[in-house]
Amino acid sequence: MSMTRTAFFTTLLTTGLLASAAAAQNKPAVLLRTATSLAYEAPNGAAAVAKNTGAGVMDAKPTFRKIVNPDGSFKVRIGTIFTISSPTANNDGSHMQGSIFFSDLTADKGLVHLGRVDMPILNGERAFMRPLLGLGQQLNFALAVFATEDNGANNNPQTSAFVTTTLEQPGMPAGAMVPIVNSTRGGDRLTKPTNLVSLTDQANNDQTFGPHSICPLGLEGTGEAFLVGMQRNNANAMVMKILVEAAPGGAKVTVPYFKQLVQDAKHCRPQVTCPLPGSYEAYMTTVEGNNQPADAIALVKFDARTGNVIQSKNIVESDPNGTNTGTKMHAVQNSGLIHLGGGLGAMGFQKSANAKNNNNNQDGHSGGVNLSSLVTVRLADLQVLEAVDNVAPYQRHAFSFPMIFGAGMGKPAIGVMGGSSTGIGKGKLQIVEVDAVGKPSVNPNLRLEVSLFSDVANLPARGKRNPNNQGAGFLNGIGGIENPGYGKPNGFIPEARTFFLTTLPGFAKDPGQFPGTNRESLWISLVPATWDEKIDAVPGPVTADVKPGPSPSAAASGAAAAPGTPPAANLQGIAGADLGATNDGCSCRTTAANAADGRAGLVGLLFAVATVARRLRRRETQSS
Repeated sequence: MSMTRTAFFTTLLTTGLLASAAAAQNKPAVLLRTATSLAYEAPNGAAAVAKNTGAGVMDAKPTFRKIVNPDGSFKVRIGTIFTISSPTANNDGSHMQGSIFFSDLTADKGLVHLGRVDMPILNGERAFMRPLLGLGQQLNFALAVFATEDNGANNNPQTSAFVTTTLEQPGMPAGAMVPIVNSTRGGDRLTKPTNLVSLTDQANNDQTFGPHSICPLGLEGTGEAFLVGMQRNNANAMVMKILVEAAPGGAKVTVPYFKQLVQDAKHCRPQVTCPLPGSYEAYMTTVEGNNQPADAIALVKFDARTGNVIQSKNIVESDPNGTNTGTKMHAVQNSGLIHLGGGLGAMGFQKSANAKNNNNNQDGHSGGVNLSSLVTVRLADLQVLEAVDNVAPYQRHAFSFPMIFGAGMGKPAIGVMGGSSTGIGKGKLQIVEVDAVGKPSVNPNLRLEVSLFSDVANLPARGKRNPNNQGAGFLNGIGGIENPGYGKPNGFIPEARTFFLTTLPGFAKDPGQFPGTNRESLWISLVPATWDEKIDAVPGPVTADVKPGPSPSAAASGAAAAPGTPPAANLQGIAGADLGATNDGCSCRTTAANAADGRAGLVGLLFAVATVARRLRRRETQSS
């Protein structure tokens, strides 16, 4: 890869200024590289991507759990759920199957990939869509939430769930299927998912229900709870509270409430944000209106204990006639509310200049100019304070996530992720800082590359149920991942306190150099987010296979080490983990069905210890 003369001298000037400032403060300028890894390389298909083939890896969503050892050391278990292309079609010709990939962030090795665990193959064209993952932080479980036609109620996709383990136990690997004792599928507890809608007072509702976001509420009684943002029939924005508890023979999953928060929300993707510690105020963002594209984007404050609305307000209005902006623009595709501290929040969203008639089966906001935007909000009255456009690395299908960024403990910031619409561009992250009064700053020097390839609109749009019509790819990230190697001389990126983690579907190899590449794989990347105050951090390139030990100095790395410029040698990526790999003590298996043997002792192995928190934590530390 080559760098333009302008980029070269800009980088040289930026690096020189940072190095000079560091010298003046007697701080070394250290190059903090983004560590990327090809976690799973999907096999190429015999034919091109088409309707219901999937795209290899789609819609990857990460979450994590910190596991502390008795000596105070720790590792971080990372779970990524996604839709995978099964080599075998189901009875309706769909290749879409669920999968969870487990990795550990360790002090001395960095990111260690443990393996992939596939969910059972389900029926229906839309067999496994919109996957979300919640990990128990005290109990040993993973809650996989998704939409499927194989729901036991009807052929419309409805929100359903499997439960698996997160941590290894004697005789049971991470990712082993756990029976849901109150399953809606009768005795088929391991191969068929529980229909979450059927657990509510809307059990006889035969409409479409699709999940779009999840956040953890933490411990509640003897279990752990989650909020899920959900759409009903592409028309209403709803919130569901899910509780997972220990039970004889497995896990009990209940739905304390399931409520509509916005009645008119055509083609919505509701995003929920859980309360801050000590608060009960949760938030939902969603498009609002009975049109597609939407009339507005609403911000709803609600009580996480009851699901009751506290306050609701349209904080962004569409301008379909160009009256206010001079250009016909529609507000679409909202990200979730991001807490900034001091009673402030932020929300990212998209604007689209194109509108089509959704009543004639046209894709309502495709084909026009897209613009990524962001507003900051005073949470006391949901008043918009500031607005800014062009915040994303790419303007199409951008998503915003909370993160903490800066030296020392850092400050709340916004990570805006974007990906290529062709599949051959890199995944990128724009870090947006916000001051104490809510004014955002989009610094081009904080636009980083986080993967060698990414895709939001090429293969995902071709491989879903409505090719080139409603399909899209979604990029996801999560902040606040502590670095076990921080401060250790031979630790992994020892200068970094915390990371922002991204999971991006993308090609494993350049299709231009390797023409047979026709499916997308899973890239996992760690972006240094907070760092040692004793250094001056210079954003480094996205780099595969970062070795443990001190990071290079910015001066020694030379001007070619520009922020976000990957070394050409890494274009082919690195070898992915074998299916069922058992690195670092995890015996993940390739299929969930194969992990179902030996269930007689499940209670003792998994959930019987859940009611005694100290005993459970002791078992966690022993397994790490």
